[in-house]
Amino acid sequence: MSNVLTERMALRRFTPADAANLLSLDGDPLVMRYLDGSTKSLAEVRDQVLPRLAHCHLRHPGFGNWAAEARGSAAFLG
Repeated sequence: MSNVLTERMALRRFTPADAANLLSLDGDPLVMRYLDGSTKSLAEVRDQVLPRLAHCHLRHPGFGNWAAEARGSAAFLG
């Protein structure tokens, strides 16, 4: 499955370029309260989180976590 587009948003697979975006999410207590509550370093995001997300897409095509961007500006939404 490739990118999913709506009127205002694009969903796509995470890439290594998203490490800083994921680090920002992991550092947000409002986000992490729904997950495991811990924060990760940039190295942990790059070496553990991103490979896990990529593996999920390979193992279960069409399922997994997706990066959300605003259409037109490509601003990272989550």
